[in-house]
Amino acid sequence: MAEEKYDFDTALELDKKVWKVIAKIQSRMIKSFLGLNKSIKSLFDGLITKLELEEFQFEAKKNF
Repeated sequence: MAEEKYDFDTALELDKKVWKVIAKIQSRMIKSFLGLNKSIKSLFDGLITKLELEEFQFEAKKNF
């Protein structure tokens, strides 16, 4: 859509900027929704949630 409105180079620059911050935004949202803290268990739970929401097929094992 940005390419349609502007040009390819501008759209590509916008895309790069979005990808730099999207993981932080997603992490904050998941942390807030699940009420997570700064523990290893919370990191694990947050990562599992992100992968499940993105419909990845995976197996995760806790070693803590």
